[in-house]
This record gives sequence, structure tokens and C-alpha cells, in this order.
Amino acid sequence: ESSTVNYANMTFGQGIATSMMRMTSSMSAVINGGTLYQPHLVDYQVKPDGTVINNQPEVLAEGVVSPETSAEIRKMMADSVQAGGGYAVNQRVPEHNLGGKTGTAEIPDENGGYKSGSYIGSFIGFAPVDEPRYIVMVRVDEPDTIFGYAGSAAGGPVFGDIMEWLVKYEGVSPSD
Repeated sequence: ESSTVNYANMTFGQGIATSMMRMTSSMSAVINGGTLYQPHLVDYQVKPDGTVINNQPEVLAEGVVSPETSAEIRKMMADSVQAGGGYAVNQRVPEHNLGGKTGTAEIPDENGGYKSGSYIGSFIGFAPVDEPRYIVMVRVDEPDTIFGYAGSAAGGPVFGDIMEWLVKYEGVSPSD
């Protein structure tokens, strides 16, 4: 039955549709200790007279996960990147302690199945691991790389490039 297949697919993240913004917001709550914030794209505004208005994030929910669970998930995601799940990330930002997760999904077709050989490769990651300040998600539709279509091959290198630029631009100190 279709619903049985849907439940099975959900265990590995397939059969669920969401936006990159919602995925990033959810992951942020998981890694920040359990607080879900209303996503926003503008950090601050400058009025014509030079007055700066800081946009404080709105808290939507607290305790999404416990601080202990959050710390454990951050550690697992950091271990995953260091163990080779993020080989493209390690090559670009080797001195920083990053965490991340790959994603590979088949692309649905109009008949309720999946397009043969068509994938979405994604990578979502953050830095630094102990006190996350930055989270980045990359999605590549139907990647065509010599390294493959999986999230580590398609999204990982782009994430690595973005995070390398970000930690340098923001002056984030290398990890111990």
C-alpha cells in the first residue's frame, strides 16, 4: 500500500517535500540547543539618518530538542564530516571544526514514481561545532559532476567553498 511505502521512505527522508528555508531553520533549532526561530534574511536596517535597526529573531518554540541531544547531534555531524562524509569540505576548510549532513534524493515524476537517473544532491552544515554561528544549505538539482550525484559529491564542494569564504570573511578562529 502507498502509505506503507511512504512511512518506509520517510525513515531516510524521501517522500517528504520541504523548502530549503524550512530545512535550514529546522536544522538550526537542532544544532543551537533547541530554540526554533522565525527565519529572516535581513540582519539589520540602516535608516537614511544613519540609525541602525537590528532585527531580533522571533522565537517560535523552545525545547525542540534538549541541549544534551543538540550537543550529541552536533558531535555526530562533526564526526561524519571528519570521517569522510564531507571529504570535499575537509579539503577546503581543514583547520575548522565543521558539522554537516549529506542528502541524496530521487526526483519525483508526474506519475507518482521517480525519474530514472535524476537526483537532487544536498549538503547542510554549520560552524563552529561547539557554538554554531553559521549554517549553510546547498541543493544541486540533477548534478552532473565527475564525482557523482550524491550530496557529498554535488553539494559538499559548494558548501566547502561557501564556508571557506565565510570563516575567512568573518575571521572565525581555527578550531583546536
